[in-house]
Order: sequence, then C-alpha cells, then structure tokens
Amino acid sequence: MKKEKIHNIYDNIYGRYVDGSLAFVQFLTVRILYDNQSVKQDDIFVTTILKSAYNNAFLSLANLVERDKDSINLHYLINCVKDTKELFNEETFGQFLNFSNEFEGSFSAISKTIEHVLYCEINP
Repeated sequence: MKKEKIHNIYDNIYGRYVDGSLAFVQFLTVRILYDNQSVKQDDIFVTTILKSAYNNAFLSLANLVERDKDSINLHYLINCVKDTKELFNEETFGQFLNFSNEFEGSFSAISKTIEHVLYCEINP
C-alpha cells in the first residue's frame, strides 16, 4: 500500500508539472506571435490567452513547491519517501536523500523567485 501511495502522489505531481509545462509552452508561443506582431497586440482574446497561460504556468510551479501541509507537493512526496525507507535499497535511498537535501537547499531561491513573479505587477 505504501508503494502505491507514493506512485499516486508522484503521478499527481507529474500531471500538474505537465499541465504547467504545457501552459508555459502556450505562453511562449503566443508571446512570440505577439512580439512579432503576427497577432494584433490590442486583441483582448490574445491578451487573455497570454495572461492566462502565464498565470497557469507559474501557479502550477508554485503549487508544486509550496509548503502547505494540506497539499500534494514535492515536500509531501519527499516526506512520504523518507517515511518508507524500507521500500528502497540503501544505495537508492542514499541517492534520494542527497537529492532531497539539494532540493531543500535550492528551495528558498526558488520560493523567492516564484513569490516575486506571482505577487509583483507583471506585464507579460
């Protein structure tokens, strides 16, 4: 059951990562068209797609790294794996711990960037 739970958490996180990535690709595609003036820059439809895709991409990323105890996020996945050490051989678990330590070390920089992007006035 523990292994299945970890797989389900991973699948959930991966699905949200893919959704955010697709939104970012959508944002980049529309932004290129916008910058090249291939679409009218005063078109409300294009502007709405641009802003929506941008917001969706960054909100997806923010949700993956937030520290909300009631959310499924990377911290939750890491804690679940740590709690099920017996499912892994020693080498694999050691590699995982190294990864999780690197992730935690990078988290504050990632969080500051996300906070800046989400809470500042943005003009995509």
